[in-house]
Amino acid sequence: MKRLMNDFPALTREQAAAILGNIGQECGGFTLFVQQGKMNDEDRGFGWCQWTHERRDAFFQYATAHGLPRESDDASYGYLVTELRGSERRAFEALQRESVLENAVITFNNKFERSGTPMMDRRIRYAQLALDAF
Repeated sequence: MKRLMNDFPALTREQAAAILGNIGQECGGFTLFVQQGKMNDEDRGFGWCQWTHERRDAFFQYATAHGLPRESDDASYGYLVTELRGSERRAFEALQRESVLENAVITFNNKFERSGTPMMDRRIRYAQLALDAF
């Protein structure tokens, strides 16, 4: 959260926690870089945010261009920042309009993650854990 809030000074604690809560759900508490389940390799999400399709390809390009292993925290964090400042800026702006943790989690999921099966209770739980740890 501290790193996010340093890179995005306008973020509140709740908004930063909402980002981490969503990501925590996506990557199994920051333990998985490759999406689990029965699917073709080309359909698997990758990185903290489990980027898929065009976003996964762009993540791979980012990691390569920056000399970072795809399965590294630095690659995932760097690409997250790149998206929030660029192609996903509208999702970031929507998040900034939320002040309540639960609403921020939902907004970030809906606008940035766009998950197929949200499991919102888990996202909120991860967000609360991030907020409590901060």
